[in-house]
Amino acid sequence: MGSGKGRGLSSVFVVCPRCNNKGRLIEKRTPHNIYYYVYHSRNKLCYVGAGRYEYVSKLHDFELRGAHDSKRYIDYLEFIVEILGEALREDSKNRDEIVKSLVEAYINITELLIELSKELDSDIASRIARALERVRARCIRYELS
Repeated sequence: MGSGKGRGLSSVFVVCPRCNNKGRLIEKRTPHNIYYYVYHSRNKLCYVGAGRYEYVSKLHDFELRGAHDSKRYIDYLEFIVEILGEALREDSKNRDEIVKSLVEAYINITELLIELSKELDSDIASRIARALERVRARCIRYELS
């Protein structure tokens, strides 16, 4: 997607995460990072983030990314689940509090999935239902219900 002096216009129009208007994604490369903008018109350009935030990410166990990356929240969630799993195995002092928070988060995610399954393609809704049923069966098996 790059051309010329490190800039490139995407041929695909996107909805800008900053202003919700349509535009084309611009990628500006520097020696240390990639920066993303949404180009709307000659006078309108929105900055939507860096490819990665190395300095801030050093304080976390996962890499933060800019708003141009619509998949970032799912990746963050997967990283956080992995980190919490490690914390549960290592930190017995705070285990009960962590588990209670995880259960609340799981309930919220489950309710969201059930709500969304009504609006999604029937194949996806069926996959959600099967996944929730597997979790329910495991809870029963481990007497967690």
